Amino acid sequence: MAWSFRFALLFAPIKGKMFLRLWISGLAVALHLAIGPAVAGPWASKDQQLHRLVRLFDFEELGLGNYESLPMYWYVMGRPARSNHPYFNRQPLHQELTRKPDFPSFTEVGFDRVHQTSGNFSFHLGLNGGNAGAFLEVGTLPAVPHSDYRLTANIRTADLQRAAVRMAAYFVDDRGRRIEASQVSTVPIRTAGQWRTVSVKLNGNFADAAWIGLELKLLQPQPTSDHPLGNDQIVLKDIEGGAWFDDISVWQLPNTQISTQNRVHIIRAPDRPRFDMSIRDLTNQRLLVDLTAYDHAHVPVAHAQQQVSAAAQSWQWCPNLPRYGWFLIEMVVQHENADDGTARGEVGGVLARAVSAVLWLPQEKNLNQEDRHRFSLGAEDLPDIQLSLLPELLEASGLDATTVSAWNKSTNQATLDQREELIEQILNPILDAGRDVTISMYPIPTELARAEGV
Repeated sequence: MAWSFRFALLFAPIKGKMFLRLWISGLAVALHLAIGPAVAGPWASKDQQLHRLVRLFDFEELGLGNYESLPMYWYVMGRPARSNHPYFNRQPLHQELTRKPDFPSFTEVGFDRVHQTSGNFSFHLGLNGGNAGAFLEVGTLPAVPHSDYRLTANIRTADLQRAAVRMAAYFVDDRGRRIEASQVSTVPIRTAGQWRTVSVKLNGNFADAAWIGLELKLLQPQPTSDHPLGNDQIVLKDIEGGAWFDDISVWQLPNTQISTQNRVHIIRAPDRPRFDMSIRDLTNQRLLVDLTAYDHAHVPVAHAQQQVSAAAQSWQWCPNLPRYGWFLIEMVVQHENADDGTARGEVGGVLARAVSAVLWLPQEKNLNQEDRHRFSLGAEDLPDIQLSLLPELLEASGLDATTVSAWNKSTNQATLDQREELIEQILNPILDAGRDVTISMYPIPTELARAEGV
């Protein structure tokens, strides 16, 4: 089926000789990060670490009676699984990964006794001209909804010039399906023969999470859709080389949330910014929360502390901000070591960190009609959940023009109607309010670029 352009009536160029796009990253002005411990190190005492450790894969399984070539609960991508479980092949995720293309059955995947960071064994992925990968069986790692997790691993690679390692984690629902929006991954990794500790963090804002999924992949380079040679590009691959994994740990972390009384985090006087803070932590350990507000120059302008002793706790913080403007709000969560002989209020290392932002504006909208046409809100290549906030953001900011992507990289023939419907739902209230809209053809969908060889 040929591609067609179906957004011809939505073009409305922005007027004015001067044109400055006001780029507001993330569309909602709000940035929400959560950074847990990168390794099982000085961030907590040994007892605190063990209390949060959900699972350790150290690959020392001879004492457990495992004499197979693969660790328990691990299976090879692209290869039929040898499992005695009658429902193994009924899991959608298992079906997907055991039939995954570009993962040939002759790659080397299994225990290794030569390289390790502890004990006698590690887990090895070896190239033999294609990709190599392994995945964790669904049901091995239970997940508690609305809980955050940090996964750490020691990784070593050797003899890799073009291929690289990725560790990916995600939540799985109770039907055995990957929750795509939860997936996180490391950057491509090459360590040139050295061991390196890496980590990924799963944000627990998924009510249907039942399990944690984990994939270890050694991937060859692939053709790119934006390459000038298109389908004629030449991609060189590694023939040999390998990756080793050891001491993969799964840690449970506090789930942190910061929100304001406005979904797009733009507050106008006479209202003052009010932050709704919440922490969910199922370890029953006492926590100390530090709250700090920074101005645009990253100078602290307000500070507060909150003790958390329940499994879930919510409260409000209304800092006395000195002026209108943009402010960054930081929440730092630490252990309160009141049970180990230290003084009350003394804290251990950082467990979690959340960051949000707010724009506090005066009551009147100061831009006159002429100036409003000099500014545009850039809303290109945004996730659908952020794009849906566009009408509210334009109203709150006082801007009268925006640039919106007609599609995103993943748009294809099957999802084109759905994308068109979303665009219409978003733009109708914007156009009804008399605002200008420009439709951008960036980014070109990957499927279209491949079909046209551009």
